[in-house]
Amino acid sequence: MRVGERPPTAIQREDGDDLRDLASRAGGGDTEAFRRLFDRYHDRLYRYAYVRVGGREEAQDVLQEVFLAVWRGLPSFRHDHEGSFPAWLFGIARNVVGTHRRRKGRSVPLDLEALPDRPVEFEGVVVSRRMVVEELARLPEAQREVLVLRFLVGLSGREVANAIGRSEGAVTALQVRALRRLRAGMEEISR
Repeated sequence: MRVGERPPTAIQREDGDDLRDLASRAGGGDTEAFRRLFDRYHDRLYRYAYVRVGGREEAQDVLQEVFLAVWRGLPSFRHDHEGSFPAWLFGIARNVVGTHRRRKGRSVPLDLEALPDRPVEFEGVVVSRRMVVEELARLPEAQREVLVLRFLVGLSGREVANAIGRSEGAVTALQVRALRRLRAGMEEISR
């Protein structure tokens, strides 16, 4: 996906299941509905956890904690709008990651060796994936969080706003500032 393109919405019914129904059934203890939610969100949650905690094993540990918290919290989940579930889910993930990072310390170096160093396109220029990750790490926490949720996870602006407890306007402003800083950093590297 190119920066500036709209990411896919987090609610995709590729498996034909209605998200509201799945969440309701899973909240009532239906393990098959929970498995479908797990299958639907596992990859995006893993990407989020991996980028936020910096390693495969730690990301798996975080993912287990997230899904345990989701299972426990589903009976009290309320579906208010189309983006309610992903926002709630990534809000939980954010809290689990925050707790994990506080236990481990603030600095979480991303395991760059584990990342394939394939080229990616950033605003019409082909750059190393590692360059992008290194520049992301230099962004302020809130800006990095918005970019990760928007472009790596694929949440809509509204879903990101709900997940991080900010307005959509604040998320848009953070995204614009983050992309501007990321662009400036990438230009500096490619000189």
